[in-house]
Amino acid sequence: MEGAAAEPVLAAALELDATGLDQALHADLVRRAAFDRLLAIAPALEAAGVEPMSEDEIAVEVRAARAERRARQQISLQAGNQQPGNGAA
Repeated sequence: MEGAAAEPVLAAALELDATGLDQALHADLVRRAAFDRLLAIAPALEAAGVEPMSEDEIAVEVRAARAERRARQQISLQAGNQQPGNGAA
């Protein structure tokens, strides 16, 4: 494809890339905000004598949180609150 015929294809590809970039940046901001909240409570946890979690314990907690989120999303889809592919996030 050359010249003017390639322009619509290129424009569509750039739009998809921009959408993906926007989603990636949003996800990064959400992760950073969660990390900042964790760091904000770290001194209080240490002062309270809470033992640090091992990597294995953290992995278990992350898997459980992800499973809970997937279950909530599935329930929402089944209840008709959100239709797949309608652009709702």
